[in-house]
Amino acid sequence: MKSIRLLIIVCLWASVSQAQFSPGALVSVHAQLSGATRCGSCHDFDDPAGMSRLCLDCHSPIRSLIDSSQGFHGRQEHTECVHCHPDHLGPEYLNVQRWSQEKGVFDHRRTGYDLTGKHVDTACRDCHREAKIQLSEGVETFLNTQVIDREAFFAKTWLGLGTACISCHEDIHRRQFKASCESCHDTGSWKSSGRSYDHSRSRFKLRGKHESVGCEKCHKVQMDGALEGAVLFKPFPSIRCVSCHEDVHRGKLGTICEDCHNESNWKQTRRERFSHDQTGYILKGAHAAVECKLCHKAGEAEYRPRHENCYDCHEDIHRGEFRAEPWLNRCQSCHGEQRWIPALYGLREHSRSVYPLTGAHRATPCTACHKTAGSWVFRLQEKKCLNCHATPHPRGFERFGSCESCHGTESWRTENFDHSRSGYDLEGKHQSLRCVQCHTKMETVTGSAGMTSAGPDSGQRETDLSVKGTLCENCHEDEHAGQFTLAGNRIFCERCHGASTWRITNFDHNVQSNYRLDDTHQKVPCGKCHLSSTAGAGRSVLQYRGTPERCEDCHKVSGYETKG
Repeated sequence: MKSIRLLIIVCLWASVSQAQFSPGALVSVHAQLSGATRCGSCHDFDDPAGMSRLCLDCHSPIRSLIDSSQGFHGRQEHTECVHCHPDHLGPEYLNVQRWSQEKGVFDHRRTGYDLTGKHVDTACRDCHREAKIQLSEGVETFLNTQVIDREAFFAKTWLGLGTACISCHEDIHRRQFKASCESCHDTGSWKSSGRSYDHSRSRFKLRGKHESVGCEKCHKVQMDGALEGAVLFKPFPSIRCVSCHEDVHRGKLGTICEDCHNESNWKQTRRERFSHDQTGYILKGAHAAVECKLCHKAGEAEYRPRHENCYDCHEDIHRGEFRAEPWLNRCQSCHGEQRWIPALYGLREHSRSVYPLTGAHRATPCTACHKTAGSWVFRLQEKKCLNCHATPHPRGFERFGSCESCHGTESWRTENFDHSRSGYDLEGKHQSLRCVQCHTKMETVTGSAGMTSAGPDSGQRETDLSVKGTLCENCHEDEHAGQFTLAGNRIFCERCHGASTWRITNFDHNVQSNYRLDDTHQKVPCGKCHLSSTAGAGRSVLQYRGTPERCEDCHKVSGYETKG
């Protein structure tokens, strides 16, 4: 009976011990460590906290990661193996707590390398594969000393990837850059980087138009050499403008383009930096404000145009008039660089010409004589008045000579005509009369020889200098109402009147009348005998003819008194 009881106690103790010292079956990868005698391979009964140290005795690749603080296992919070790798969960367990190869389950941030951009959608094994795994020396030693299938190892491991871009991606720049890829690229898009390269860090800072130029415009794919097939970034052979841009000046203006041009606008030159004096042609006056393109034509290879003569750039508006001696087309003889008009050719210069300017001509603008029908003509073939001025005289007046015979240049109204040449000498009061007081007939002439300014059909009103005659009665009214009209309707006013005054100066009563004035009669005023009478149209006229000649016709006798 005691023996049975003892057997039961021993069996119960064994059952309790098994439950107390064996927490469960091991995972399949550690199945070879099963059994009560193998527990010490993983468990340090004297130092329970030293279990991870025993794990690393076998898992030396992990030890190397921890020692170098690399990857997931190198992080301080993941150095205790049991936190993620419980062992006594049975052979079906993967030995990784909360882990699945299903995409998106594992938080990659726990490895110290956060997945962003294109990496988020990349399958795990696209990166975690043998071609990209970089084995450390410890891992290589481990694989070489352990009986492990290398292919199976790489199919299962998640270790060994670097965090540098070139550990997975090809270095298409062929080590031209020392900086990391992240300096220019990000994980969103390799070609379109959110982190634009700061070109100011290079020898060539991008300014103006260069800021919008695509990289490939300057950085070309190399066709040979060590960088064959790669884009050349550095060392760049040259940063001078002509390295990329065609020298449109063909080397004639040197190679330092920035002396004249800037990056904002190639056509907008820096005049303040470029000195035209260096070209041998100093810009003065209006030339200093002229746009470059007006002389340096676009599209022309020749940027040093002919400039020896003005007409190399400017049209010769004189059409060769001054080609001969003494001018030889030297425009500067008459024109300056400040402005083309007014010309430097003034009165002093004109006075040395074949036609010196005098009088009102000195105030006449050049265009009045030298511009006709929109064209300039300076070397005038004819220099007569009628070449410029319209004649106010009728045809036939040329018999009196040229215009200068009567007119001067001070004023057209100044008359110097010698009236005796007309056959009628001016005497007395006639000398002070204006021409139009006698030459009063005005008519519209439709044609006149020599007329230029006004034109033949201009409607110019001209003075008809012809008169009705040279007799007094041709101009003066007969105040005597025909009393002295003789045969042929002649009056002969000059028998009594002179040109100096209208008063009677030439009449001799004793000779030219039938009644002699004697004694006291000579002192009697004319009006005492020649009384007023009414002529036609009610006009009062002194009666000269028919005056009584008898004494009693004028004197009334009464006694001895004479009344009259």
